[in-house]
Amino acid sequence: MYLHQVRSKRAATALKLGIIVCSVLTAASAGSQSNITRTYADYIAPDVDLIKTTKKTVSFTKLVEGSRPVVLEFFYTSCTTICGTQTSTLAGARKQLGNGITFVSVSIDPEYDTPARLSEYASNFPAGDNWHVLTGKRSDITRILTAFDARPFGDNKMLHRPYVFIRPADGHQWIRIEGLATSKHIAAEVREAIANPPPKSSAWVGFQKSLNRLMGN
Repeated sequence: MYLHQVRSKRAATALKLGIIVCSVLTAASAGSQSNITRTYADYIAPDVDLIKTTKKTVSFTKLVEGSRPVVLEFFYTSCTTICGTQTSTLAGARKQLGNGITFVSVSIDPEYDTPARLSEYASNFPAGDNWHVLTGKRSDITRILTAFDARPFGDNKMLHRPYVFIRPADGHQWIRIEGLATSKHIAAEVREAIANPPPKSSAWVGFQKSLNRLMGN
């Protein structure tokens, strides 16, 4: 119980620090974003069920391959470095974008990040109905991280990179942003992706997705 309280306090402190850092980043000039890398890529989301803060399950594939634009991140609640900053950034971007975008945050520490802890974490920012904060089985989380080329170095959660993935519409490639972008930057990327979508996914990717759905993979 004591260890849980300590880790919860650390997570809350990290998130508050993230909000402060996010505010500083937002106030910085556009030139400070030169360390951000932006690429297009095709990703095939594995058809696995994840667990919401309500303890109900949800299909990861249906979330990220639906008709609405999607913003995806990976995090863990006890992170004391980049996670709080990035989550705060997405909260700011969500406020600018409104409710028409689906936000998905997937924990990379499912053994610790229970639905109750995710709910506590999410309470620090306005995660509404369009923001899904998820955990799940370790094997399923690993499949997702592998599919999005986002596994931490040596599978050590403390060595994970700050990635944000944006998909404006099903059938198009994802935009992969690496680095601590500002909320203004992320919101601008989403708007631009909707107005001028990335290249369409290859025919092979479309075939593989259809095959996976057929086989239940």
